[in-house]
Amino acid sequence: MAVATILLCSSFIAPAHALSASSLKVPWRRVDGLVAAETKDFSGEASGIFNNIRTPAALLAGASFGAAFALQPVSGEAMAMGLCKRVYLLISVSAVSAELIAVLVSSITLGRLGTEGKRSASSGSVVDYLREHYELEFLATQFNFQIGLLGLCAMVGIRAWVAFSCPRFGRIACGIVTSALFTMLALMQTPGDKCQAAGGECSGLFAMGVRYVQLLAEKCWRERSVLLLLSLGIGAFSLGELGMALKFMATRGRCAMHS
Repeated sequence: MAVATILLCSSFIAPAHALSASSLKVPWRRVDGLVAAETKDFSGEASGIFNNIRTPAALLAGASFGAAFALQPVSGEAMAMGLCKRVYLLISVSAVSAELIAVLVSSITLGRLGTEGKRSASSGSVVDYLREHYELEFLATQFNFQIGLLGLCAMVGIRAWVAFSCPRFGRIACGIVTSALFTMLALMQTPGDKCQAAGGECSGLFAMGVRYVQLLAEKCWRERSVLLLLSLGIGAFSLGELGMALKFMATRGRCAMHS
């Protein structure tokens, strides 16, 4: 009787044990496989994008720094010439700063791409992957690289206008540079460069800059970053000082013309 009872109990325990092993392990592996199939690691393609920007940005930073102090204002020169040289210096400093930010952010993001292992939906693209996980870094690299490139182009035009003693050839050089600037701005406004803004989708360098500042402000508020707060504050103060300086120069120029 005891032997029959033991056999009967073992017949109930054995299937339960087998059922628990099959029900706990197989479904979890199946779910992990489905998740891996629905997502994809775009870090390789993203690294290629950042590398394609980092190297030219480093070259542009060196070129802009080498030409930054080529035109120095001289006392006693014409008002237009002095203003032109001062604007040249401001553009060159801004171009160098923008390209250095692009180099630094792209280098740091490349290290993160190799270690974090983030994934996105396999049906998306590498741009969707960057906007999902590295939107601020992507915009910081793109925006600062393009601003620095436009600044270097403007520097070439201003220096050509100052260097040419013949006004006609100076105007020709400025026209060529202006045409190149407009071409670059037009090509930057492509559907592939669309960015998500607060009111919908927009494209172009200006929209990219607005979104860039918005993401910086959000990161500053979210992380309570004192350095980002100082960065945004000093940037706004510098823009205000630039407006006041240009207004003063314009007022002084009108006074000189009336006198």
